Amino acid sequence: MPRIAIVGTDTEVGKTTVGVALIAALAARGHALGVLKPIESGTDDNSGLPADADALRRAAGNRQSLETVCPWPLPRPVAPAEELERLGLDVTPDALARARDTAATGAELLLVETAGGLRSPLTTEWTCLDLCAAWSTHCLLVVPDRLGAINQASLSLLALEQAGLEPLAVVLNRFGACEGPEHDTYAKWL
Repeated sequence: MPRIAIVGTDTEVGKTTVGVALIAALAARGHALGVLKPIESGTDDNSGLPADADALRRAAGNRQSLETVCPWPLPRPVAPAEELERLGLDVTPDALARARDTAATGAELLLVETAGGLRSPLTTEWTCLDLCAAWSTHCLLVVPDRLGAINQASLSLLALEQAGLEPLAVVLNRFGACEGPEHDTYAKWL
């Protein structure tokens, strides 16, 4: 089954916004989708709700339970590995693979949203990049359309290449106030 990972250069770059738009478009075309945000930090900021995972689930038509989409919601908005360690939870690659397989049940395509940037420590054993490489995902790289985008995108693309992963696309995500003529040049330079 094909797997697409929605990855970012950093946290708060709009991975969920891009993921929701992609999932909604595919669902509207009748595709049976599985969605997974295996670990989401900062749920205390949303009264315990893994808001990103919930948005992805709703975009896919609420076909899956929230617990299937996000098996490990974490309270504090810190690197997932740090919060897992603080809570005494050991999320192994095998446990992540089981969560992946559960989320993919009955689907023709699995969309996975990672946490933070590619090198963010997802667990004590894996970064988000490690997960993508181990699962042979196709990667959709989300980059904030702001000053620094060229450097952030280039470093992330290099990391994907070194891991043997080819990106499907780079999305320059324009959100908030993007002013100035430089924003029209980032795509050209990338």
